[in-house]
Amino acid sequence: RVCQTEADMDEVHTVMHEWHALLIKLYMERRMDEFEKLKGRLDSLIKIRRQLQALSGSLDAGRREKLKADVARDIERGRREMNLDVVVRYPNGDYATLENTSFIKLYWMHQLYTSRPEDANTLGGKDRRKRLLDALAPQLTGQADEGAPRAEKTSKKTFTTVLDNVKQALAEAEGGGVTLPDTAPGEEDRLSQAFSCISHPSLCYLLLDLKVFMAPVGEPSSVFFSLWSEDEKEFLTEEFQVALTAHGMPADINKVQNMKTLFSELNERYFHMSTYLYCRVVRTGKMRGAGESDSASGQSSIAAALSQAAGSTISSGAVRRPYACGLMKVTMDKLGGGSGASVVESTHTIELFEPSTENSFGIMPELLLKKQGVSKVEAAKGIIVGLTVVKSDIGEYARENLEMLSKLTVTGRLDYPVHTLPSYERNDLFLTIHSCDISPDSTIKRAPQNLELTMTIRTETGAIIKNCMFIGNGEAPSSEYKSLIFSHVNNPKWEERVRIDLHQTTYPNAHLYMEVRHISSRDATLTGKVTCTSHMMLMRENGTVIADGLHVLQTYKVPRNQEAIQDATYYLKGIESGVKLLARKGDEIRITSKLISTKETQSDSLRNLLNWIRVRDDDDLIKVIDKATFMDTREIFNYTKLIVSALLAIISNKSMRVSRKAYECLVIVLANLVDQRFGDNKPILSEFVEKYFSFSNLHKRLLQCIYQSLTNKMQMKERSKVVLNSLRTLQYLIQMVIKSRMTQPVSQVRKPTVPPKPVVAEASDPPSIPPKPERTRPGSAVSAVGEDLDGSADSNQEGTTASSADSVEEGDGDLECSDAMSDLEFKFMLLQVFAAFNALMKSTSPELIGAQNMALRNFTSWFSDLESVFKRKELSAIACKFVDAVRYDASKKQRNLEKLNVIYTLVHGDLYQDTPSRLILMPTIFKQLQRHLMCNNEEEKRMCASILSTMLDRIETMIQDKEGGIWDVLGILPAVTKATLAATSPDVAADLAVCLLSILYLVRRNDLALFLMKTMRSPQHRPWFFQSFMEVLWCILGGKIMPFPRNWATLYISLFATIKKVLTVIAVV
Repeated sequence: RVCQTEADMDEVHTVMHEWHALLIKLYMERRMDEFEKLKGRLDSLIKIRRQLQALSGSLDAGRREKLKADVARDIERGRREMNLDVVVRYPNGDYATLENTSFIKLYWMHQLYTSRPEDANTLGGKDRRKRLLDALAPQLTGQADEGAPRAEKTSKKTFTTVLDNVKQALAEAEGGGVTLPDTAPGEEDRLSQAFSCISHPSLCYLLLDLKVFMAPVGEPSSVFFSLWSEDEKEFLTEEFQVALTAHGMPADINKVQNMKTLFSELNERYFHMSTYLYCRVVRTGKMRGAGESDSASGQSSIAAALSQAAGSTISSGAVRRPYACGLMKVTMDKLGGGSGASVVESTHTIELFEPSTENSFGIMPELLLKKQGVSKVEAAKGIIVGLTVVKSDIGEYARENLEMLSKLTVTGRLDYPVHTLPSYERNDLFLTIHSCDISPDSTIKRAPQNLELTMTIRTETGAIIKNCMFIGNGEAPSSEYKSLIFSHVNNPKWEERVRIDLHQTTYPNAHLYMEVRHISSRDATLTGKVTCTSHMMLMRENGTVIADGLHVLQTYKVPRNQEAIQDATYYLKGIESGVKLLARKGDEIRITSKLISTKETQSDSLRNLLNWIRVRDDDDLIKVIDKATFMDTREIFNYTKLIVSALLAIISNKSMRVSRKAYECLVIVLANLVDQRFGDNKPILSEFVEKYFSFSNLHKRLLQCIYQSLTNKMQMKERSKVVLNSLRTLQYLIQMVIKSRMTQPVSQVRKPTVPPKPVVAEASDPPSIPPKPERTRPGSAVSAVGEDLDGSADSNQEGTTASSADSVEEGDGDLECSDAMSDLEFKFMLLQVFAAFNALMKSTSPELIGAQNMALRNFTSWFSDLESVFKRKELSAIACKFVDAVRYDASKKQRNLEKLNVIYTLVHGDLYQDTPSRLILMPTIFKQLQRHLMCNNEEEKRMCASILSTMLDRIETMIQDKEGGIWDVLGILPAVTKATLAATSPDVAADLAVCLLSILYLVRRNDLALFLMKTMRSPQHRPWFFQSFMEVLWCILGGKIMPFPRNWATLYISLFATIKKVLTVIAVV
């Protein structure tokens, strides 16, 4: 450690000595701006040097590495500002040289180190930076420099949910303790549901802790908390309810110091806009007014408080009455949101206000904002709450507060999650009771009445469904809801929300039954008399739930002999029950319904699709599927698991005619999910395939549908839509096919047999592997470029291959398969699909251009899934067939770039590291590179340079046989030479020149001499190669082509050494 510290001090001392001389020079030349900058750098180095001297011998490894990185960062930042020689380093401060870094990677590090934000606007700037970060991520992770860019994570990662973060933290914790539930179908598992959403930076949770209630209500009461948006003028969350005794203590003794809730699935933007924490206090007791005292308040009991918690089963002589409300703006600055150990609770006091008129109690949020029609409750000191914002990386916080979280009440959003994962389950119907208009009953009184609305959920027999309603989360459910009572108001505006938990109801036959009562203050029991009734079915005749929105319900008079009526559902049957219902003219009840469910639906087409098994006739089922193709996008996102499962079941069990139609609907559904215009919903499909796909015999039929979608003789316009959707979702179709095959019972897998006669000539045999090229033959890579994988001449999709493609495109056949398939037959079916896929890529139809671009764009997304079926050599052959199938057309620039991007991904993947696979890929890659290097599109040349540089870097760093690898690459040298001279963009010319220099740097002298001799004797290259090659070297030496600036010292020195080696070889040749 002492030696290492002394070495760091020596470096600082050397740099200080050099910069001190430069500082004097700047001062003498009166370059004061640069002088001041350098002086600041020197001061920083002096402080670091003093730190090193003071801590010498006492530094641990971590602290020393941090100081070393700080030293390196300051030194290199200063060098860059003063235009001195650029020296790149690794994050730990070590120098990057040609001894520990490849030539290409060193060039990339220089590029990334000296790049500027404005460079992104240049030719290919954004893609260039992305590729640099992608290539250098393992080396530069953690590099910190304000001036130099930081390596970003560009690797593709599987999504994680918040629940995954929590479970991981619990697994790392020592000891057992309380664990969170894995599944969440019921109310008791709402915490798991709250965490079953995708973890992303903007996701957060708000933890509310009711600490002290300071209001002299004098009666049992309930406090409700929710989040309200001023911008949207609506509530964002459900309500959290706490039942209190007359003394302001929790009615449930178990909730002492545990009156907490977690507002889940919130977006961080809520706390950067006008979002408020709204609380309202409802008392349960006498019909006294706001200013009246209650002599009986001391007789309140805990039992009475518990009984009124859900707004039902209120004890005799007690009604629900408004007390006060409070509103507090919540912002991230006020809450101090954090993650992990940085989570801090903030304490706030909410003041309580009461409306000037009781009937305004339901619109208190707006009145409190305007500060109109409200007055402060002077006797109430307020409610003290603790608020904590926890972001989606909640794992560490969960580990530290595990016991608290296990007892927590979850209060959800009044909406679906951003991504409704298949594991997410919810089945709630929210009813908001707005208001009613009831005229005074002349038999009672004409003055305004004290109206109370009671509501129950009943079955078709009239039986009340028990414990299915929640007026707020945190308290027990109830069987009956009772509204607030506003004194002497005939048109009360309640604005209360009730959640109906559909898990516990016989929902298809359930209906809503309401009674409006007049409660007289003189009535000691406060039971009141029924003024009118109303009802509403919760399910429509077609089996779907009532539509969201406002429902205006007609009210009916109470039959005089109601007690004598034996039929409890007389109001549903009407005249059939022998009771005539008389409507009250002008009297109505207004409620709003909102369904948030992953089980029940409001769509007729979706309901019919989910009940497809009841449809016996194939023609009728096709009509059902046709209607399902027009489902709303949001509905597809929320019911993905049910929709996809139903369509896959139809494909697996019905005739081929019905299966085709179901397949077309399936790819439309999947295409909506992968469409970036609707957000990134791919995690929904990923979780479905991983956890919920369970069709063991689907692969045969699904492969047949994919094949027929690519080869069907339908009209071109209609076919292009099906093909485009198929290619857009092919990644998940392939995953389903493979998983279906893998989950097939062993008893259904046959032993290998001879494959059936192929439909396509190209796929008649498994992909053949070409012999390994003889490296003793110079230029073998060049000669191999013109040969196909199976040894036949390619001639750019001409001859027999083209005729086979035509037969596929015009055919309408079916894949041959048996019920029990062997592995060889399964591979053969896949190869037939790929053959049809390649034939599609060769098509010249204008309608299929979009599908071809989509195929190229998505190729790498599904190609990696084939590793579980094919060997690497077979995968290489499949990739080569696909790339060769794409016609080169100079006018189709986007398609050309997509093809080159496929090649780049192949070179950057694992196949290229495997020697047999690399030998298969290289002829195709070289052939495509030669073709695109000769074009006039500078962006294509830049992509070719990226591909070639990646190949060279892998040869130098990951391939054992470096000499053999670089020998294989020499065949591309003539094309690179010509493209470098023809490049019109200096950046493109520089990239190509670096590739050329890297080849010359890596190649051995004898191999280079042998290659030059053979190439210059070749009739194909003799007229121009040697002259062009020397011209490129002369342009590099003369500065006409600048591969890199002169202050990139390490590379610039190697440039002269490389050219010297080349000239020496040329002199010998």
